[in-house]
Amino acid sequence: MLIWTNRKSQINLLTYLMPEFRLNKIKVLFYEPYKPGEKYFEKTIDRMKLSETDSVLILGFGDELRSIFERTCRQKLIGEITIVGGIRSFISQ
Repeated sequence: MLIWTNRKSQINLLTYLMPEFRLNKIKVLFYEPYKPGEKYFEKTIDRMKLSETDSVLILGFGDELRSIFERTCRQKLIGEITIVGGIRSFISQ
């Protein structure tokens, strides 16, 4: 599962990451954007749990990451899912 924060991230995701994922046979179950400042990720985390994903790549940074991590903890997914984390340098390029 991939989560990103802005239009530039989406373009980089589709231009660079998705082709590499396909080339390396990395299956992406779903991906979706979030808005800077967003605090409620219940539906996203619920979908993540139902998809039985084993890892999450978050293209973003800021307070949103805290909300995502807190919700992931509440769903007891820490330890079951590898969180790759926020990749600020990728977004800045």
